[in-house]
Parts: sequence; structure tokens; C-alpha cells
Amino acid sequence: MSDTALWRAEAWASYAQVEAEAERAEHCGSDGDKRRKCQVEIVRKHLKDALDSMALLDPIDEKGASHPALAAVWSRLGRIPAQVKLYYSGADIERTWAAIHCASAALFMAYDESELPAQAARLRGLLSALPDLDWQLALVTEIINELKQRKEPKRWKRRDKRKREVSVMRARLRQIHLDAMDAASSLQVEARTLRNALLVASGALLVVLLLLGFMHIFNSCIFKICTTVNDRTVCPGGGSEHSVDVFTVELAGMLGGLLSAVIPLATGERIKTPYRVFNHQMLLKVFAGAATALAGVLLVQSHVISQIKFGSTATLLGYAVFFGFSQQVLTGLIDKRANQLGKETPTAKSV
Repeated sequence: MSDTALWRAEAWASYAQVEAEAERAEHCGSDGDKRRKCQVEIVRKHLKDALDSMALLDPIDEKGASHPALAAVWSRLGRIPAQVKLYYSGADIERTWAAIHCASAALFMAYDESELPAQAARLRGLLSALPDLDWQLALVTEIINELKQRKEPKRWKRRDKRKREVSVMRARLRQIHLDAMDAASSLQVEARTLRNALLVASGALLVVLLLLGFMHIFNSCIFKICTTVNDRTVCPGGGSEHSVDVFTVELAGMLGGLLSAVIPLATGERIKTPYRVFNHQMLLKVFAGAATALAGVLLVQSHVISQIKFGSTATLLGYAVFFGFSQQVLTGLIDKRANQLGKETPTAKSV
């Protein structure tokens, strides 16, 4: 099942790692009994669920169609609403990673006792990177110290008691891993919510910008972009009025918004998530730059801002770029929230 989506590539890598660990746990150690095989089967069941989640949209079946190419087109068009819903909700991503994380947690029940200290140390490293998991971190540290101090008992009764104690530790480690998964998942959900909000805001801005541009094309008297300086007409497209003047100003503002993207690109903290929030931050800056450029030019033309004068086309477009860059004052608040979320959110495959 080939797929070029980056999140699927990461999921495949984690899937392969957990599968390899399950294979190794099944054949390593001294107590290769039915209990261990049963736990490995549980791990593989979760991995199968992950595979099913990565294939929520099955490939198109064109067999038996009278016009396979046409049937494929219609089938893809019919699946667009489902794909949009999946993209917005992140259902395939959430289900896939939840299954992989459950499989990884179930491995604690299958590992040999000698491996538990190292695996618990790995879990402690994960907990230290997540917020509000102090008591889980303290409990894992306590389990690690207890595992290191334990010695092999000589009598069978003590061995039976030891197995029960180790089973309790396994269950605790498994539950703590699930707690860490829940904490990480809540951060991933917050990242998805931020991405969706950025997407909706960018879409709304795009619709408004297009409407204003086309309204000016059909009726240029709605609002004026051109100004008169010393009996000379100054317009975004040159010395005379053009129907695409609004789009010209918006393009200049987009350039300013694109330039402002250098700031979060150089100083921002990337959110380690399959939702690619940073890309949507850049998209919002571009459209917000077009909106602030158009608003700024209109405010100058209406003399609300009287300190600025457009003496030439170059000056007008230069200020449009400046106004487009100034949207950073507003979108910088979003950048700050994204930076904070990026510091708290671990990578999906690290859980």
C-alpha cells in the first residue's frame, strides 16, 4: 500500500519498529511461554488495526466498468467530500497512531524481565518531555530502582511471588505509557484544532479578497484605488485606472506577507505533528498580507491616514508591500501560540 503522504511514512516507520520489537520479544528471553505469545498476539492485533486505519480510503476498483477511465474520475470526485472530512477531522491519523501507541504499550507485557529496566528508562525519557505527568515520572523512577535491586530467588515459592510482582510492574508501565499517549494525543488534537482554524481563516480571507477583486472588475465605482497628485493620476497598474487594480494591490500585499514568513521560519518552534501547522501559518500570512495591503491603501485613499501620500505607482505598491508585511502584528500572536505548542508537543512516533 504505497502512499506519498508524510504522516503515513512516519507511521510506517513506527509500525515496522514495533513489529520488529514484537518479533524479538516473542523469541528472546527465558520464559517463552503461552503468556508471552498471548501478549505478542495482542500487540499484532493493534498493529493490524493500524494497517486498517491507514487504508480508510481503499484504492479505486475499475474492473468491470464499461469506461474505466470515466468511472475512475467519477469515483474520485464522489470521494472528495469524504477526503475533505478525513483531512479536517484527522480520523485516519488519529486511529492509526492510537493503534500503534497501544501496540507499543502492550509490548511492556511481552518483554523479558531483563529488558524492563531499559524500556522503563525509555519511558521515563518520554514522560520528562511531556507536561503534567509528574507522578507518573516519579512512579517510573521508583519501578526502575526496584527492578535494578531485585535478585533472582532460589526457592520456587519466591519465584512465583516474584513473577506476580513483575506482572504488576508490567501493568503499571503499560498504563503509564497509555497516560503518556493520552497527554501527547491531547497536544496533537490541539495542533489539529489550530491547523483547522488557520485553514478556515485563510479560506474566508481568500473568498473576501476574490469577491472584492471581481466586484471592482465589474464596477470600479464601488471604491477607488487610484489617486490624483498634482493633476497626475497614480494607479497600481500605472498612470491610468485598470480593472485589476485591486488584484494588483492584493498581490503586492501577498509579497509582504510572504516576506514576513521569514520571522517564524527563522525563530519559530516547529510543532512536531503530522498536521503541518507551520504550512498553514504561512498560508494565513500570505492572505492576511493581501487583506491588510488593500485595507491600508483604501485608508490612505480615503484620507483616514493623512500622513501618507502616494506620489507614484512605485510608492503606492511599496506601501502595499509594507502594509502586507504589517500583518505580522496580528499573525505574530498565532506564531507565539504555535511556538508554545511546539515546545510541548512530542513527535507522534516518539510516544
